Amino acid sequence: MSVWAVDIAALDGSDTAVTLRFASGDYTQVESGPAHYYYEPRLIQPALFQVRANTGPLLSGSGRTSVGQVELLNSDGGLDYLADYAVDGRAMTVRLIDGGSEATYLIATVERMTFSGNRVLFSLRDPLAALDQSINTTLYAGNNTLPAGVEGTDNDIGGTRKPLVFGAVVNATPVLVNTSKLIYQVHDGSDVTVSAVRDRGVPLSFESTATDLADLLATAPAAGYWRTYQGYISLGSAAQSVTCDASRDDVGAGDVFDEIAVDAGFTVSSTDITALNAIGDVGLYIIDESSRRSALESIAHGCGCYYALNDEGVIRVIALAAPSVTDITIEDTFITSLDRVATGSSDIGLPVASVTVRADKVSTVQSDMAAAAINPARYANQYRNAKADDAAIRARHPLSVDMIIDSPLRDLSDAQAVADVLLPLLKVRRDVVECGVQDLDVQALFVGATVTLNTPRLGYPRSFILLGWRLDSNQRRAYLNLWG
Repeated sequence: MSVWAVDIAALDGSDTAVTLRFASGDYTQVESGPAHYYYEPRLIQPALFQVRANTGPLLSGSGRTSVGQVELLNSDGGLDYLADYAVDGRAMTVRLIDGGSEATYLIATVERMTFSGNRVLFSLRDPLAALDQSINTTLYAGNNTLPAGVEGTDNDIGGTRKPLVFGAVVNATPVLVNTSKLIYQVHDGSDVTVSAVRDRGVPLSFESTATDLADLLATAPAAGYWRTYQGYISLGSAAQSVTCDASRDDVGAGDVFDEIAVDAGFTVSSTDITALNAIGDVGLYIIDESSRRSALESIAHGCGCYYALNDEGVIRVIALAAPSVTDITIEDTFITSLDRVATGSSDIGLPVASVTVRADKVSTVQSDMAAAAINPARYANQYRNAKADDAAIRARHPLSVDMIIDSPLRDLSDAQAVADVLLPLLKVRRDVVECGVQDLDVQALFVGATVTLNTPRLGYPRSFILLGWRLDSNQRRAYLNLWG
């Protein structure tokens, strides 16, 4: 007989760390030595949860991992003592004990505990929820005592977010942090290089690099020139519309993805970092409340990839590709349901006739440039387009979709390579199915696996890429999200 067991880290009313233990049946965990742990048989719903790759605009039905809630029976009030316990932000582990073996199905973070009728409910967080936090949290203090200071004043930029450069950015508008000294900031950090400064598109002349911030404040450049120190820029004369080009030490898509993910407390597969770097260099200029998740989505999707958290807590970033060597075969006898929801990868379930990757982004679009501006047409358009098109698909499917992807890729040739890879994958028949499977060992599942459904239904067998699954632990049933 199998039993589900949960372990919940908590603080009791005296702030003493304890572990709460509950099971779906009689269970005592026997440890080496005298330690034995009894699990109260109150668990009525171990966990309803869903794992889903973030595919964004690449495929329809993009979602995010969610883990639902765990439910305990409290009809006798025996759990009322938990009302004074703190469980939010702490770990919960869900295991299946089957005979002499056990398997960990879920490690999650508790969001909150609620009492509802005769039940105690533990709501669980998306394991990638930390990515929803703002990517730049440092604010300008607004405490300049002019002409000193680089934090602005309460009357201008005080309380606003400091800018961040990731990779390489073009024509970014820096923040004016000292109105008396004409000092601007393009990046909150030391590891940045400013390569060009323009006023209404007219290049200003570089004078020197300051030895430190005090030197930058003390020594102004000549009129028409600029100096720099780390992410700061000092001008020698007033300007109407200042923009600049800047870059960090790491510009590869994988390195930038990794930096943002690590800052949120995650680890990225080293193999995937290398593969992303091979796709090209990227650039992101963050001046608002953009989340880490949106930045990672921009990089992954803009490089033709999707990402998900694996069961080891590592973020995998995987290039979209056709199914290949089978990792998991599911026989017809284990399939409880099979729903084909689309025969194409677009959001209306049809093949894609063209893929346009908009890349080489200009951070600040300018239309009113000076007569002496260099290449004004370049800065009048935010993106340049790389497109792959198949007229035959449009003829066969008049309602086929033109897919457009905004990408942080810097080089248009890299964007063209992404478009050329994606179109052959998306222009052909691609079945999108949800397959219900009974008694499947979900520990064998991983996002990006090739799953073969060995069934005569719908004219199969057919191989798919596994993009996610829902698990009903009470029913021992998984519902697979498949594309292929």
